[in-house]
Amino acid sequence: MIWVIGDIHGMFDPLKRLLAEIRMSETKDEPVEKIIFIGDYIDHGPSSKEVIDLIRRLDCETVLLMGNHEDIALRFIKQDKDYLKANGNTWFINGVADSYLSFCDNASDMSKTLKIRSLSNDDSWDRYEGLEIPKKYEKFLSSLKYSHKERLDVKGDEITFTFTHGLPNPAWSLESQLPKTYRDFNRMLESKIALSQPALARPENRQLRSIRSRR
Repeated sequence: MIWVIGDIHGMFDPLKRLLAEIRMSETKDEPVEKIIFIGDYIDHGPSSKEVIDLIRRLDCETVLLMGNHEDIALRFIKQDKDYLKANGNTWFINGVADSYLSFCDNASDMSKTLKIRSLSNDDSWDRYEGLEIPKKYEKFLSSLKYSHKERLDVKGDEITFTFTHGLPNPAWSLESQLPKTYRDFNRMLESKIALSQPALARPENRQLRSIRSRR
């Protein structure tokens, strides 16, 4: 049996209980073949690091996909200045404070805790110098895929299922929606929004546009 789990958002205990229930449901005829995680492991909840650690040590086959929260986190970590200048630091207005504190080895440092929380509602990306996460978690985020296909037998018919974090636009090919680079993907989103929603594309709506396009 294949299981699909999405939007964990730093909630370690509920994830641990869910994985235990999945194991308890396993039978000889229906073993756990694979678990497909469809992104948003981090932010909002208090235990983003613990969630990633648990997923990485699972003893069954896993597929790990990218969510929008991992995408915008990587843009900040890699300091994608073109994206940040165009859209602001959307990571820090999407529940980053607890996520960042989870990753920090010295989260008990009250000065760092207060700094992170004070910046969480600030959109000035160039004020975050010195805030870093351990390299192994950056590597994990960078390794995530944008989509995954499975050919499954459904009542005697083989059907191909495509798994992604967000719903692909059926008007475009799937390949055209997989970013070769963050910059190319952002340009594609901007052009599509400008054509379909001219009012939303105006400069004064930059922040709203960014959140809507990446939610």
